[in-house]
Amino acid sequence: MVANSTSSYSASNTPETDPLVQNRLKIPRHIAVIIDGNRRYGKTKYGSGTQGHRDGTKTVMNFTEWCIDAGVEALTVYAFSTENWKREKAEVDALMKLVDGFIHDILDEALTRNIRVRVLSSDSSKLPDFLVKSIKEVESKTQHCNAFHLNLCVSYGARGEIVRACKRIAAEVAIGETAIKDIDEDLLSQRMLTADLPDPDIVIRTSGEHRISNFLLFQIAYAEFIFMDKFWPEVTREDLQEIIVEFNRRKQMMDENASGVVWLRESIGRQTLTQLEDASRDLGLAKSFYNGFEMWWLAGMPITLVFVLTLLSFSLASGVSGLGKSVRWHRVLPAFVWRIVGLLSGLLSADFEALEKKTVRAAMLRDAGEMKIPRHIAVIMDGNRRYGKSRYGAGVKGHSDGSRTLVNFTEWCIEAGIQALTVFAFSTENWNREQSEVDALMNLFNQFMHEIVPEALKRDVRVRVLVSDGRKLPEYIVEAIEDIETKTQNCTKFSLNLCVSYGARDEIVGACRKIATEVASGETSVDDINEDLLSQRMLTAGLPDPDILIRTSGELRISNFLLYQIAYSELIFMDKMWPEVTRDDVQGIVLEFNRRKRRFGK
Repeated sequence: MVANSTSSYSASNTPETDPLVQNRLKIPRHIAVIIDGNRRYGKTKYGSGTQGHRDGTKTVMNFTEWCIDAGVEALTVYAFSTENWKREKAEVDALMKLVDGFIHDILDEALTRNIRVRVLSSDSSKLPDFLVKSIKEVESKTQHCNAFHLNLCVSYGARGEIVRACKRIAAEVAIGETAIKDIDEDLLSQRMLTADLPDPDIVIRTSGEHRISNFLLFQIAYAEFIFMDKFWPEVTREDLQEIIVEFNRRKQMMDENASGVVWLRESIGRQTLTQLEDASRDLGLAKSFYNGFEMWWLAGMPITLVFVLTLLSFSLASGVSGLGKSVRWHRVLPAFVWRIVGLLSGLLSADFEALEKKTVRAAMLRDAGEMKIPRHIAVIMDGNRRYGKSRYGAGVKGHSDGSRTLVNFTEWCIEAGIQALTVFAFSTENWNREQSEVDALMNLFNQFMHEIVPEALKRDVRVRVLVSDGRKLPEYIVEAIEDIETKTQNCTKFSLNLCVSYGARDEIVGACRKIATEVASGETSVDDINEDLLSQRMLTAGLPDPDILIRTSGELRISNFLLYQIAYSELIFMDKMWPEVTRDDVQGIVLEFNRRKRRFGK
């Protein structure tokens, strides 16, 4: 039986009586949850991680009931990842038994409530026989239920799921069942474990972590992300209500294309911005010291010098305390004055920008030992159009400012020791904008590529343009891309990657198409298809996966960007628009990256 909620909210609500429905809110069809924090919750509350997992299963039962009450159609929970096999055997064994017990406990309720239960496994080879048997039983008995879909991801990894789908398609191509030209986004979706489900509208992660952790990468291209600081066993019915309200707020903001995003500061679990601002303030101390030092040299030092010279002159003239008598001031004073003048002259002509860079860099490394610097940062540089409309009354002007920020951001990354930067400049969906704006963006992009070449060669920066669908690109853009990639192909210090006419699902489909072609020609066998091979067929081949994904403008979506590559990236969402980003933000982001703990399933 599904456990009763302890909240004051009636457990007997139905879609017809639920306040969320009565308030005419848009109800998400599919919610996906990374149910994180069970072990930490158990250790904190009981001194036992296993007990935390038990409480977590009760919350899954409750949450399922609350979703049904609200009118949600499907719930997918991340119960046990392929990375979780790395945990101690005793814990893994306990978890397998817990999943088995959950399946048995929920079966009767599922049949009563017309709930279809499925277990999604990208790799079931390690599952114990008793659990495999239970999975077959629950899936068989509930296969015709259709009021609600409960999907348990067990021994699951999204990259493994994509590889599995790619293998199926390649095998079909090899025997002539599928043609290469028929491999597209729809076909790949049909080969996923979630084939007959709508894509998630919302992805929730509990415990305060801000990662996707290799969960439903292909499916969450356009999902809204909600991060909660509480552990999964602490989630309540009221949390689900707030999540649905938040979902509606965001949809309204998208529909109205509003420029203000201040309200997002109040979103559930929004601590990232505060942490980022704290990190920036920490680094700001070093910068403030430098600024104060600079002001003293430029203003206070001359005043101090005049005072000292006056005092010395007075001493020379009057011979106070014998000072003037003991020193031959008529010889020493001129030399002393010229030394001070020379020092001031050098300071006034100094490159204070370079001094600031060195000071900031030293501050970033001031803690014990060398700070861990991310190798690769990816950015959804969102908000240019809204910034332009708000500040200039013209969205195109905002894009122009955004291109300057990109130049600066590249410089700041190089200073920090980062090796690669990948930016989402123009998506395949952006072709749907007004033709005048598209033309202006193409001209701006063309200008950017031509202007950046000399600096790229000077700074040893390789520039690549990642295009998943180039059919609509103007010829002059194609020529500019070929020119900049050819001229910078031997640069090795830094890699700048511009995603233009790009969509991550397109990229994954393209990689699958390449592999299927190789299988059909005999170059590759189906058995050779794995995560590494798929990575090598991506547009980002040769680059490390992004350590950090940043999105500006306050939106909390991935928007079909680098879905395969960001499986383990840290996600940072910033309320400011892209043209407003500063060097301090980069410093704060690096500090925030070092503050976060990454367990990779352990």
